[in-house]
Amino acid sequence: MGAGALTIPSFPIFAGPFNCDVNGHLIPEDKKLSAQWIKSLYERGKPEVYSSSNGELKYIGMPIGGVACGQLYLAGDGKLWLWHIFKTIYGREKDHGQLFSAMTLGGHYENPDKVFTREDRPVIQGAAIRIKTNGTITTKQLDSTGFKDIKFRGEYPIGKVKYMDESLPIEVQLEAFSPFIPTNADDSSLPATIMSYKVKNNSNEVVEVELASWLENAVCPYSKVNEMGVRRNTLIRSENRMTILSTAESLDADNDALKDDVIFEDFENGSYKRWKAKGVAFGKKPVSKETQGFYEKKQMGTYYVSSGNARLLKDKENKSTYNWGRILPADAYTGTLTSKSFTVTHDFISFLMAGGYHPGQTALNLIVDGEVVISVTGNNTTNFEERFMDVRNYIGKKATLQMVDEAQESWGNIAVDHIVFTDKEPMHNTLKDQHGYGSMSLSLYNPGTNSSSALNLSDNVNSSNVFDELK
Repeated sequence: MGAGALTIPSFPIFAGPFNCDVNGHLIPEDKKLSAQWIKSLYERGKPEVYSSSNGELKYIGMPIGGVACGQLYLAGDGKLWLWHIFKTIYGREKDHGQLFSAMTLGGHYENPDKVFTREDRPVIQGAAIRIKTNGTITTKQLDSTGFKDIKFRGEYPIGKVKYMDESLPIEVQLEAFSPFIPTNADDSSLPATIMSYKVKNNSNEVVEVELASWLENAVCPYSKVNEMGVRRNTLIRSENRMTILSTAESLDADNDALKDDVIFEDFENGSYKRWKAKGVAFGKKPVSKETQGFYEKKQMGTYYVSSGNARLLKDKENKSTYNWGRILPADAYTGTLTSKSFTVTHDFISFLMAGGYHPGQTALNLIVDGEVVISVTGNNTTNFEERFMDVRNYIGKKATLQMVDEAQESWGNIAVDHIVFTDKEPMHNTLKDQHGYGSMSLSLYNPGTNSSSALNLSDNVNSSNVFDELK
């Protein structure tokens, strides 16, 4: 209360007290606001400027990617940060699986991202300046690695960043923003970021400057694009614009070369003839809807494997099955179910899976040479979903499949059905099904005759080599 009282102006805001009007409204149409207070609302305030000198910039992130276009921030040093624009998971909590959206209330404020780490800047992007004066050439990256004296002034939707160095004859100012037009939702929701650089010569000498900018082709950033297609950069020139368009394109499959599918196991014989069970979680044989109740859904055929062992929950006195309200103890059972050895002959192993998300604890594992090389866990769902393993790296090797249930807490179960060896791209494994499929681009407006471009830069591009690569 004491701290809050310090913010109260010395003049009164309201002239009340008020009583309910004849219609019972407590808030009157005429609020009798203080004329002095109303006038204060129109007085120009003093802009707040943050500085690198006292460490204020490291937590600054101003939205700059377009309304409802995901989340992209302008960091305090003028680089783009966060890049939550690829249709993937925004939560950063370790106790949530990567398949779940975990946008917690206040999570980003309680534990702010550190903006100057590579992990929080997953897309390689940046800008640099090269300065020529009196026969001396200096290059600087336009961020905290190149300039130690940076000031940030954020007045949404515009962020202003000023780069200064006492040893240089120039200063650079960046104005960055995304389209933001009141009452115009269409143009305000364009997924575009404009970064306008202005260079000022503070000396009496002639200074020649060059600006360079780069952007990684990050289409489908979480996918092995080289196994499904290829990323491609294309240069587009027009009278007042030079654009590098970044895309990802699928490879045409040779359907004639695909081997026929092989059903490795569908459990329709109602037994574990090709499997060895340990523990009690998976029981002595597969289950069916009749024996398992209504726990898993959308299986293929009659029988499937489940460690959600409702069939083991028998009341000691009347031998009856527990009802749904008492089914959670079934999660406490553990065990493994291991297949006989086989040779990997196809590109993929597809299967249906339900059960809990406990990586390594509720999972279907591929074991090669005694080691788990691929592990797929559940999605905390009772509905069977199509899942797959990409086993192209293990063609010709001996392997086994192992279902594991070592989790004893909530969702401590796993269910599997219809295991197939196939060469066909499983559902959701094409480029168009990947997070971040689409296109992105980097454009230079009013490029002039001396502008140049490069479609393929090195991964470690920076201020010291970008100008050489652009030659």
